[in-house]
Amino acid sequence: MPLGPVPSQSYDALKMVQAGEASDIPLTSKDVGRRYPVFDATKDPDFSYLSKSELRSVENVIKQFGDKSGTELSDIAHKHQTWKKSKPDPNTPPSRIDYTSFFAEEPDACKNAYEAMLLEQEERDFAGGI
Repeated sequence: MPLGPVPSQSYDALKMVQAGEASDIPLTSKDVGRRYPVFDATKDPDFSYLSKSELRSVENVIKQFGDKSGTELSDIAHKHQTWKKSKPDPNTPPSRIDYTSFFAEEPDACKNAYEAMLLEQEERDFAGGI
């Protein structure tokens, strides 16, 4: 996306909510006269699916970025090599981002997560090949 990385399935889901085509997604879209739509959750999140370490990660992200505006988050995202590699030419749209590049900037800090992600991807690739 022009303003930063967005998971494609999440983006598609938000477009469906905005169009009124997704009653199973617990969000509402409201027009508040802004350039971009505003979404509100219609129920509290279910954190029972997350491990303690995942919950700590969510809390850390909220602590670090929760008070940032969309513009500030976009500026932060555009400083990362992951974004720069996906959009080498300012005159072309960004390409799909290789998820492994998220670990390139701090490989030691994320070593366990990176290894777990690679194993999960191997399992998905294997299951998809059956």
